[in-house]
Amino acid sequence: MIRAAYRVTGDLSVYVHADHRRRGVGEAILRELLAIARARGFHSVTGFISGENVASLGMVEKLGFVRAAWLAEIGRKFDRWLSVAIYQLFL
Repeated sequence: MIRAAYRVTGDLSVYVHADHRRRGVGEAILRELLAIARARGFHSVTGFISGENVASLGMVEKLGFVRAAWLAEIGRKFDRWLSVAIYQLFL
């Protein structure tokens, strides 16, 4: 259930298979999702990205997202702590 107060904000995630990375696929998908969000009247979109994912961080910044928060060591994978950056774009 979506709470009425937050229906104007979307959360985006894009996952691209390793065989297709670094070819602009993720950026093309994200641009299309942003166009859909704009067309549906969203006010902003957010994305939660692993702090180690330099390619994704660069991609969202290229598209105008700004870092809104940093959550230090909130996850654990491969026996190490992971931090997450929260990015936001106002449409």
